Amino acid sequence: MLKKIVINIFLISSVFASENSMKTNSVYLEFLGQGGVLSLNYDKKFMNSSMSFRAGIGVFGYKHLEYDIPIGLYYYLGKNKKFNVGIVNSVVYISKIKFSQSIWFGYKIYLNDKILFRTGFAYKYYNEKHKVLPGISFGISF
Repeated sequence: MLKKIVINIFLISSVFASENSMKTNSVYLEFLGQGGVLSLNYDKKFMNSSMSFRAGIGVFGYKHLEYDIPIGLYYYLGKNKKFNVGIVNSVVYISKIKFSQSIWFGYKIYLNDKILFRTGFAYKYYNEKHKVLPGISFGISF
């Protein structure tokens, strides 16, 4: 009986350990969120750390096409490092360059060895307005 309990504890902990090991690099498409309506992003985890760097390029706008370049730092927390908080500054280009700032609260999981899913919301300050923007992402990790 004790042997079965030890084996089950080992199997369960190895499953959680594999979920806890974040991949170092990620590339993903984000719908809404910090980079506009649609953005392509690269995320790099710092070695032996719970922090990562993110940079991307996105598009949005109704009457005119606008470009958004989000650059930020994220901190992963929780038992399996799935929850993340980030501070992002964006360069926004319409007919001139403007800047926006946002705070991200999110959740990131790996659906398998390579596929990731990310969701959350950003509290963004842009053009003298405060907005809450939900976001959802799918991508690959390597």
